[in-house]
Amino acid sequence: MKCTSCGSENVVFMKFNGKWQCTDCGAAFNAAPSSSANSVLNSRRNNSAAEGTAASGASTNSASASSEAKRLTEEIAKSCDELQSLLSTFTDIKELRAVEDKILSLSEQLAKIDSNNPYSKLLYCHQLVGIAENEIPRDKKIAMECLEKCYKMMHEINPNDITLASKLNMELVFYSGLCRYYSEDGDLSEAMRLGKIALESGIELVHEKPNEQEGLFGLVKLLVLLGDVATKAKGTYAAIDYYEQAVDFGTRLLDINPNDVILLASLAHPLEQAGLSALSNGDWATAEKYLSEAVTVIHKMADVNGMFKREYAFTLTKLGTAKEQMEKLDEALQCYTMAMQITEELLSASPDDGKLKWNMYASYEQIGHIAELKHNYREAELLYRQSVEICRTNVKLGTRSFNEDDLAIALYRLGALPLQRKATDEQKECLKEAMSIWKDLYDATGDNLYKKRYDFAKKALRR
Repeated sequence: MKCTSCGSENVVFMKFNGKWQCTDCGAAFNAAPSSSANSVLNSRRNNSAAEGTAASGASTNSASASSEAKRLTEEIAKSCDELQSLLSTFTDIKELRAVEDKILSLSEQLAKIDSNNPYSKLLYCHQLVGIAENEIPRDKKIAMECLEKCYKMMHEINPNDITLASKLNMELVFYSGLCRYYSEDGDLSEAMRLGKIALESGIELVHEKPNEQEGLFGLVKLLVLLGDVATKAKGTYAAIDYYEQAVDFGTRLLDINPNDVILLASLAHPLEQAGLSALSNGDWATAEKYLSEAVTVIHKMADVNGMFKREYAFTLTKLGTAKEQMEKLDEALQCYTMAMQITEELLSASPDDGKLKWNMYASYEQIGHIAELKHNYREAELLYRQSVEICRTNVKLGTRSFNEDDLAIALYRLGALPLQRKATDEQKECLKEAMSIWKDLYDATGDNLYKKRYDFAKKALRR
């Protein structure tokens, strides 16, 4: 592996989520998905010019200190690989925390042994923020402790001792971590304030290093985060603006490496989020625009890696919703049908997956509704019957993702379908069952949504 900034092969592992640091110029960047810590370290070990410490490549006064620094760096790399593996199959929080603690302990030791080297301290800072972001959804206290340690360590580094790009990248990473923390904690104004500080550093970093993947990738992630914060604050148009900026920078990433699935994902996410924000705001044309672009990118991702097929089906469904609202019924039907076909394929491989079963139920509902809108009532009836059957079976089984409200909606769809001037006896029973479910839900929760749905079913029953 070579540094994306200066081309040097003297690069070392920087943090658990795939970031690496050049020991010559200090630039940070993302490793290719196939890279491993050991291969990078072996490359560095074989380079005769790399006689210095693991964090900066500069020689130390003590050969033993240099040897210890190299050992620590390799231990950090191994532990980070272990953490990545645990995160992909997370089951035991104690095991996860033990590895996190080991990474931080080793990184702290490296910073102390190599105390005159600012890049060793930067390495520790990046590890602290990485683990903080990992802990934000699990334990905010641990996350804040890591962020506070990072803040203290950052102020021990003389800015004149590191490159401007390294300084800006650290600010981008640190303030992005704080933004995420306060967003998850519900303090949206503070999250936005800190996010804007990160944004200033990120924009300057990209101007300083316009073709460096690390800066662009970090900026895209931040802009998506700011869009998410704005969405939580009900600022739909502000959210779309942030997502649009993320798309712009994500496109630049793809210009550098058009076939990298991670970079494709960095573009797909803001496209999808911009579309979903517009969809929630009733801006169907904008939603269609962004979701169409997202579908194209995610389709390419799914071709490279089948794990993205679920997201492909999900985005197709949302695009279908936008097209349906715009009365583009044939195009909506095409989206819904493609989503159903993908779900069927996934379900055949994972027949007990509750979410996939729910998606299948939803597909029958959506395609049935298109048939109803096109006055193909008998076709709609068959599709609605399928959705009722799937839903009733899984509610009885207690399948995750299904609930009584889903069943009531399916029953209402079938019961309210205008098969003839008056509801059939079977349809009346469907409507009565839906009313009974919604009455129980309203009595249990007091949510007026269930009262409104009850009233709709009651009105349909009278026809």
